[in-house]
Amino acid sequence: MSSFVLDKFGSNCRLKFGEECVSVDFEGKRITTSSGRTIQYDLLLAADGVNSRIREFLVQKEQELFQEQHYLEDIHWKALQLPKQPDIEAGSFKPLQHPSFSRGRVLPRAPEGHILLLFWKEEHGIENPAGVETTDDLKQMITEAMHGKNTRGTNPLRKLLGFNRGDSDRKRDWNEVFDEAALEDFISKRAGRTHHLKINQYHFQDSVALIGDSAHAMNSLLGQGCAAGLQSTYTLVECLGGCDDQTLSIEESLLKYSQLATREAYAITDLNLIHYATRGRMAMLKALPLAVWNKLRGRSLRKQLSDITVPYSQIAAENKGLLKLSRRNFEKERRPFVNPGIAAAIPTKNELELSQ
Repeated sequence: MSSFVLDKFGSNCRLKFGEECVSVDFEGKRITTSSGRTIQYDLLLAADGVNSRIREFLVQKEQELFQEQHYLEDIHWKALQLPKQPDIEAGSFKPLQHPSFSRGRVLPRAPEGHILLLFWKEEHGIENPAGVETTDDLKQMITEAMHGKNTRGTNPLRKLLGFNRGDSDRKRDWNEVFDEAALEDFISKRAGRTHHLKINQYHFQDSVALIGDSAHAMNSLLGQGCAAGLQSTYTLVECLGGCDDQTLSIEESLLKYSQLATREAYAITDLNLIHYATRGRMAMLKALPLAVWNKLRGRSLRKQLSDITVPYSQIAAENKGLLKLSRRNFEKERRPFVNPGIAAAIPTKNELELSQ
């Protein structure tokens, strides 16, 4: 996006990073930043993450138009950067199991190394997985998970979906390499919450566009969050390109962007709920026939996601039975997200009585 804007506007464009947007005047097309600067804009791009202030202001202003669906899963998570591992193939994905956390994955990181994602329920701890208080505790837990020790057994549904890929070639004599500074950072940093966010459009009139996590947020287990964010940005650039030959106005281009981007983002957001189909005996009994059918057709979910030529919307359509079951189970456990800024603006019962 930066390259597109700089190429298009050249010296008339300036990029400044590190300033937070604290207020927006949508009619006057002005924002105020955390440094007190007031900036006039023609097109405001919101790329400020799942806790986007710009989206928050839009939802407050146009609740019926944006219809935000924002929930939290009962899951905490953290990510650990691993240096290059001599016994792990570059580019590989590894599932992890351990009693201290609900699930985990080792994902490839560019240009080398891996990212270790760990997810655990609140009942197992708030800031760290159960039993992890020091870097030595963390190293021991990761080593046990990497070597397949203390696992809860293989979930047959997860295997059919392709999420246990890598288990069969797991070496028992791996020698893990750790970055001590990264371990310390993992222990001390605050755990993240898993958001589930959908809104029904990603633009406002001809002057605001939402991209990435400011428009959609999801569980990171499938490792598609970054790809989904890049896809929405690419879609926006492609749609704005229609303005060059004057076939579309800015507002028409942004409307087209919303229509295309929401379809794909809705699909991958729902696909990231698939783990709800693997939890509980009844859910698994309902999901197994659907997973077996996909497997017989050579279309395991992991295999489909690995094919970058297949749109998320097509994958979701081919797994609609599994996704329907996953959404139903998610709706039983989800927690509504309460924005502190909005909650603070709503008077309590006592405050209302005092005002009267």
